[in-house]
Order: sequence, then structure tokens, then C-alpha cells
Amino acid sequence: TTARLEPYKRVDLLVNAFNHSKETLYIVGDGSMKNRLKKMSNSNIKFFDFLQPSEVMKLVSKAKAFIHAGIEDFGIAPVEAQSTGTPVIAYNMGGLSETVVDGKTGVFFNSQSVDAILDALIRFKKIEFDHEAISMHADQFSEKNFATNIRNYIDLKLKEKVS
Repeated sequence: TTARLEPYKRVDLLVNAFNHSKETLYIVGDGSMKNRLKKMSNSNIKFFDFLQPSEVMKLVSKAKAFIHAGIEDFGIAPVEAQSTGTPVIAYNMGGLSETVVDGKTGVFFNSQSVDAILDALIRFKKIEFDHEAISMHADQFSEKNFATNIRNYIDLKLKEKVS
């Protein structure tokens, strides 16, 4: 995961879940909870201090999954992960419920709990993801598509006003 290490991001849930799962978890980020999270983490959880954006994307593109436990209005990091073909495991609230497709581009968990995250990890392992399709899905959120869609919307509204 990449995140500001602040309480609302719920990285503590990820640490607790991965302490139970023994799977490797990479955490990229900094914030007020970093020392606390490090102290509560088992050896299967690795922390990265500041990384250049290209280094973050390289790490994410090689990951089995990008995992996110917080609530976001949009959630750019999970979309960026999908753009590399990496599936997302995420809390099914906020913007991620609109940018991740359960079973196709990732897996949702429906409560912010360790048990829900562990269950999502189990379900995730049973799915064979199409990484190219995940990347293509993320393309709809690209800057180019945004510009095209906003331009088309404005053109449509201008035509309606003229009519």
C-alpha cells in the first residue's frame, strides 16, 4: 500500500491483518502513525521511506495486489495501481466502490476489520486476474479521457442551450 500514515487511512488494519496472514506487505508512506505501525508489525511487513514516484510505480507494478483500507472520495493510488495491471483489494466504500470492479479488477471487503481483510485475501488468491484488462479498465480514469469527456459534456450543454 502507498498512503499517508494517518489514522483515517486505516493502515493499522492492514498491519494487523498481515500480522495474521504472514503474507508480505510493503508500506510506502510517511505520517504520524509510522513509528507506531512499525512497532506493531511483524517481520513480514516492510516499510519504505520516501520513494520517487517512478520507484513507487515500479514497486506497485510488480505487486500481487495493491491493498487499501481507508475511505477515499476518489482514491488515485488504487487507480494508478490498476493502470499498471495490478489488482486492488479495497474497502467497498467511497470512490473505490466506483473504480474497482469486484472479481475483475480487484476484490472488496465490506467492513473495516481484520477478519474482512483476511477473507478478502483468501478470495483474492482464488481469482486469476487479467492484468491487461485491469490496465484497460483504469484507462477510463486517465487525464486524456477526462479532458475528452468534459469537452463533450460542455459541447452537449452548449448545443442544448442553442436549441
